[in-house]
Amino acid sequence: MPKLKNKYQFCKCNNCGEVFFDTNPNSQPFFEIPKGKTYNELETINKEGEFFKGCFNCETDEYLMDIENENQL
Repeated sequence: MPKLKNKYQFCKCNNCGEVFFDTNPNSQPFFEIPKGKTYNELETINKEGEFFKGCFNCETDEYLMDIENENQL
């Protein structure tokens, strides 16, 4: 997981609203974890022999979007 002195990159599932640590980030900014909040790692999902990281609620990566603004956390 990319990390920069206690700062992380995040992504959000736009289907269920869950926020995750981004394990495959693009160029989105790094943020500190807001006080009182916790986030999960993306889950490794196996669909028909294909493994990928995705939302554990929706069991897909189809709805994951990079978080670009701290207000989205």
